[in-house]
Amino acid sequence: MDYIISAPGKVILFGEHAAVFGKPAIAAAIDLRTYLLVETCTSDTPTVTLEFPDIHLNFKVQVDKLASLTAQTKADHLNWSTPKTLDKHIFDSLSSLALLEEPGLTKVQQAAVVSFLYLYIHLCPPSVCSDSSNWVVRSTLPIGAGLGSSASICVCLAAGLLVLNGQLSIDQARDFKSLTEKQLSLVDDWSFVGEMCIHGNPSGIDNAVATQGGALLFQRPNNRVPLVDIPEMKLLLTNTKHPRSTADLVGGVGVLTKEFGSIMDPIMTSVGEISNQAMEIISKGKKVVDQSNLEIEQGILPQPTSEDACNVMEDEATLQKLRDIGSEMQHLVRINHGLLIAMGVSHPKLEIIRTASITHNLGETKLTGAGGGGCAITLVTSKDKTAAQLEENIIAFTKEMANHDFEVHETTIGARGVGMCIDHPSLKTVEAFKKVDRADLKNIGPWTH
Repeated sequence: MDYIISAPGKVILFGEHAAVFGKPAIAAAIDLRTYLLVETCTSDTPTVTLEFPDIHLNFKVQVDKLASLTAQTKADHLNWSTPKTLDKHIFDSLSSLALLEEPGLTKVQQAAVVSFLYLYIHLCPPSVCSDSSNWVVRSTLPIGAGLGSSASICVCLAAGLLVLNGQLSIDQARDFKSLTEKQLSLVDDWSFVGEMCIHGNPSGIDNAVATQGGALLFQRPNNRVPLVDIPEMKLLLTNTKHPRSTADLVGGVGVLTKEFGSIMDPIMTSVGEISNQAMEIISKGKKVVDQSNLEIEQGILPQPTSEDACNVMEDEATLQKLRDIGSEMQHLVRINHGLLIAMGVSHPKLEIIRTASITHNLGETKLTGAGGGGCAITLVTSKDKTAAQLEENIIAFTKEMANHDFEVHETTIGARGVGMCIDHPSLKTVEAFKKVDRADLKNIGPWTH
């Protein structure tokens, strides 16, 4: 039984830093994804292998060593309900086992191994999984860039294990039956356990977005408003590769807010209002697209003239409504970035990106995440330019960014969440999957979400 699981990364679209002070923020799934191949086979000495070429990880352990630990910790007696906290004894035992099997593991590699093994012994005890299995992780997401890469990986691992123990069904992928809310909830909950193994006390936002896709408005302490089926919007994600400390940046904003509360409080309120208005605009865009598709079904609007055509592009009135919505979003991106500058979390490299995006007439740019380096997002606008002109502008922008050793990714926001694939040439062997060019991973499919 071989299959591929995929899950998206995420960006903070609006509201970073203000979220720390209880204001709403929006996270959105992007179509840069993690891909996990799971291959099972019978063996006289069953083993579990985790390969992750991006971090130079190739870890193998015999199943009987895990079985001993599982029996010791009584993990095989657990049902599928998700633990709310990590079992320190299990976690420490797995950490020791990982280093015993592979003494040269780096901290990043060890975190990946322990997270995987923790999920494995809970979801695939010997009574359920006794065969050998190979787990190969590939990704188009930059690792450690604040784009939810660890959550995307944990979602893939959790979903892959839930297929192995029967909670998710290969038949669903074969018949293209969508995952149920209960199944998605299982993936979300167990991926959060994996995130706890890596981060200790994660927010749960990243794995929720990677599981569900679309976008999510969140506000401390526990308010979440999902918007799964949203219109996709073109985005340029530029990675400065400049390291930064999230803790230091958050701490700096905290100090500024404490010293200049009468100034900073209105800024935080404004950022929160940007998130609220953005959610309204996104909802409005979804209604426009839904109405257009309904009118196409009813014969009021013509069918697209080609298989690749976007339905709404056949109707000029609908297209103009979407242009207006896009213009509103551009304003919010510009304002939000300006307020982040006021918080002191931008960086000269981020301002290079912002200036270049305006120079090349691509759209407004803001930092995403903690700032101080890291990544910036450019919300691409096609206003007043042809598709060919837009492509020329993107190429020129990408070349300029390369001169600064920045990395540009073309993607979309509002991407689909976790998915399963069982019918693709790359499933023939592990080696075939490993040889797929990174740029071609996006062509794997078809998917069941």
